[in-house]
Amino acid sequence: MVYTQNTPQASDAIATTQPLIEANFQFLQTGIGVEHNFNASGSGTDMYHLQASMPNNGLDPPALVSGTRGVYYVFNALPKYANASGANFLQMSKVPYTTLKGTVAVNNTGVFTVSAIPANSVGQFFIFVRGGSNQATSSSASGTLITDTNSMNIGTTSAFSPGITMSSSTLTLQMKYPGYISGTVTFTYLITYWSP
Repeated sequence: MVYTQNTPQASDAIATTQPLIEANFQFLQTGIGVEHNFNASGSGTDMYHLQASMPNNGLDPPALVSGTRGVYYVFNALPKYANASGANFLQMSKVPYTTLKGTVAVNNTGVFTVSAIPANSVGQFFIFVRGGSNQATSSSASGTLITDTNSMNIGTTSAFSPGITMSSSTLTLQMKYPGYISGTVTFTYLITYWSP
């Protein structure tokens, strides 16, 4: 099956071009039908995507088409999504996990809430601050956590800076940072957890 370009011509008789036009429509229906439900006998409301096949994109991220706000694409054989804020890999795990990102401002006198975690979850946390204002050196902590119905257990914690202490209150992850600090320091956190 082939697609005939530039048919019909203005000078063509309909009897001559009808087989070519029909073949062109069949060509399009077959091609579109690879990735779309194409129900020619329906009302048009029952057409939908079956799949979306994409080659590797040479740009990461690709430029957004005028009037659009985001784009799905493949880069280095991995699925990605990009918008005006940048590009991110799409979740590929079969396990439904949640990622939390944010900041927490701390000083050297108290215990501060990082984030609440749902009951019956297991995950990892990463907390980081770059050296700068009120903070001479970069500091970080990472570890594991698990929650039951009303409490949280924090597993192995690795602290890159002395003084970072991770704790919990019911289902809330907390931190304390009394050492090497003057004024208020804002930590960035990343928490990934799975709730089976």
